[in-house]
Amino acid sequence: MKLIAVLAISSFPLLLLFPGGKCGKISGGEEAVPHSRPFMAYLDGPCGGALIEKDWILTAARCYRNKTLKVMLGAHSVMEYEDKRQIIQSEKVVVHPNFNPSTNDHNLMLVKLSKKAVLNKFVSLLPLPAAAGSPPDGTQCSIAGWGIMGYNGQLADKLQEINVEVIDRDICSGPDYLNKPIKSSMICAGHPNERKAFCQGDYGGPLICDGTYTAIASYGFKCGEKAKPGVYTLLTDGYLKWIKEKIQEY
Repeated sequence: MKLIAVLAISSFPLLLLFPGGKCGKISGGEEAVPHSRPFMAYLDGPCGGALIEKDWILTAARCYRNKTLKVMLGAHSVMEYEDKRQIIQSEKVVVHPNFNPSTNDHNLMLVKLSKKAVLNKFVSLLPLPAAAGSPPDGTQCSIAGWGIMGYNGQLADKLQEINVEVIDRDICSGPDYLNKPIKSSMICAGHPNERKAFCQGDYGGPLICDGTYTAIASYGFKCGEKAKPGVYTLLTDGYLKWIKEKIQEY
């Protein structure tokens, strides 16, 4: 079933705090240095995302909600008041038209903000890659978010981060790992011997490899248990073209 590609959002008063929900730590990670990732966005749901333009967030299509989205920027804690953060309501939500929630194909979404973010040392842009590229097996990457810490993990509210490594598609899709196809528009990343991955609430967060925005947290199994790495939507040439076209269109 395909989701509606564009949703116009009506306005309503913003709340200073987002709902608690399943907000917490990334699986196997540690607390990030406060405001060391000023491009990170927290979407109510919860989900992660990246500020790619002053008024555009890139995240996962599975973060779509049939309600108004609020986006928090410049935050380290999402539960404690911080005067550095900016909370902005969404104006439009643009889901990739071919997103399939059953397979997580084309799992990406743009969120247009109702006003432009004010850039400073706490809020900044994460540039899209100049050209698409699939990092080779073993490439060291990082992922951050406010998701739960592990399968049935406890909740926390401060940004967590973790280092993961890219796993070859053939290995990742094989019977010893996920035992399902990993398409060329996806990559796997995790740890071969430890539970290190994104978890519920981290979807949509940016995977950064060698300093480059490479992919979007898409889906996983039991928060990265052994041989169950996270799967990411790779920022392919086709996706980069779609992103740029939609930003120009709206």
